Amino acid sequence: MIAPITKKPEIVLNYNATKDGVDSFDQMTNNMNCSRKTKRWPLCFFYMLNIANVNAYVIYIHNFYNKNKNDEKPMSRLQFMLSLHKELTNEWQQHRLSFPNISRELRTNI
Repeated sequence: MIAPITKKPEIVLNYNATKDGVDSFDQMTNNMNCSRKTKRWPLCFFYMLNIANVNAYVIYIHNFYNKNKNDEKPMSRLQFMLSLHKELTNEWQQHRLSFPNISRELRTNI
């Protein structure tokens, strides 16, 4: 259908009315992201990690405010990303400790 006033298709008006969420999402993924500039398409996986990270943070914030009614503050997005990184890589790091030929510095960091 065509809107009588603007002479634009209804689908375009609907998109324009709801694109704020997409703009906010793009801004969040561009502010803090784990991507690397590459021309190799398999490394575009990092973009999916950015999407998953934003989605996980939105769920965390939603659950936080539903469960905590006191004056506690939620983690910042950076703190959340670092915490998520630690949780996702912890098992691999522990496995790496069993390798005999890793450097002392890496062993200390783990």
